[in-house]
Amino acid sequence: QVISTKIRNSTVLFELTPTHASLCHIPPVYLGDWQRDACVGVNSNSTVELRIVVEISCQNTSTKIQDILTISPQGMTKSYITQDPMSSNTYIMHLQWQPRPDQYGIHQVCVTPADSEGQIGSQTCFNLQVDVKSPTFIRDSIVPTGIVAQNQNIWSISTDVDIVRPTHRNVYARFIKRVPFNSSRDTEIIRVNSDNAHYDRRRITFYTDGTIWEKGQNYYIILDGGIAEINQACGVQSAPVIGSNFWTFAIEMTHTTESTQITTSKSPIGTLSSIVESNTSEEFSSSTVKVISTEATISTSPTNTPDPFASASLTTKRRTTATSTTKTTTTTTTTTTTASTSPNVICPRWLQFGLIINVTTNASHPEFTFCFHVNQSSSDVTVAANTWVPCANWKVSGAGDPLMDLYVIGNNLKMLAQNDDGNSIPHLNCYASVLSYRLDRGNYRVVIRHHKCLYGYFEVRLSAETTNPFI
Repeated sequence: QVISTKIRNSTVLFELTPTHASLCHIPPVYLGDWQRDACVGVNSNSTVELRIVVEISCQNTSTKIQDILTISPQGMTKSYITQDPMSSNTYIMHLQWQPRPDQYGIHQVCVTPADSEGQIGSQTCFNLQVDVKSPTFIRDSIVPTGIVAQNQNIWSISTDVDIVRPTHRNVYARFIKRVPFNSSRDTEIIRVNSDNAHYDRRRITFYTDGTIWEKGQNYYIILDGGIAEINQACGVQSAPVIGSNFWTFAIEMTHTTESTQITTSKSPIGTLSSIVESNTSEEFSSSTVKVISTEATISTSPTNTPDPFASASLTTKRRTTATSTTKTTTTTTTTTTTASTSPNVICPRWLQFGLIINVTTNASHPEFTFCFHVNQSSSDVTVAANTWVPCANWKVSGAGDPLMDLYVIGNNLKMLAQNDDGNSIPHLNCYASVLSYRLDRGNYRVVIRHHKCLYGYFEVRLSAETTNPFI
């Protein structure tokens, strides 16, 4: 097409060449939300909805998704195919099914994308298990939410049933940076593979070590389908969490700093022992001081956390003495640290050696978790969870059936031992858990749980042959 125009007695010709979007010669692909061979739980007489996401693999193309072919159980319906408003190459279809009670068992669903050029993508199949419940994430259990520090690196969420690590690979928790007023530009910052997460009986903990979040920005976390799985039937998996308002957090604008005033006399001599919380020592001009005692006070006032034992504040008092060849000076340093409203999910409490406490567990709080510090190598440490109930009376006693896991705390948690055997004399004490190990210097975590769901009371004892009672 040629258009002519005149500008001051001159004729200018414009040639307009129409542009055509190219065709895509790559078959369409299935994206999600469920992985190939996933196992989805659904209750009979309840409706399950599955979102099927497919994609054209070329950019700026006129090729579109024409159909998504399905093989499905009797009674399943499918919606119209719609274009994703956030991505012109992505298409979405919803499947709905309400199984009858007589359809109990495993049913297969297969989907195959087909485009407008007649190209057929690969078939993807997954399984529907009728009347086996999928694990569900508990929103109130999320830690942390709200405003967090720039270096926050531990994230935890609980489920309503016992879970195991997924058998499928490449299942992720995804951390997304929110773009105000333009959700199509939200950006994935980091993803954590389920292989690198820590799985407790009903809790998953993700680690983002080394990530520094941007000040003042808002983020949210989404979870791939199947990041939690139950050890039952075909391995029924958790549904994907794709909502941008389910797990949100924001980064504080300023750093919180701790100020400490220390006064010393000139030319004292001695050494400063580090405390486990800081693991550092302070240097003074021509002087050092020696820590002779440490006191810790942990507040257990109720907080909005899934663990009622989680500390809301920690007050540490440090007394130091400094000596000189000419005189003795005593100095006192008091440091108060207020923790965030989100507890430390790895170590909700630190316990001392020589401690004996009574604990009761129930379905709402099925585990008792604590950490301790060993300050010298080759320390003989014993942890016991005793019920002290004879076998004959145990079932009617209200006592628990504790199982104990021992971890060493490093860059990640590493299990050292597991035991549920107590006193070997059956008529004295059948239901107890005892771990006795020689441990090196470091931090350790103990989880006392009840794998047979026999909650109740028990007594925790922590003892060691060590020179320092503070842990």
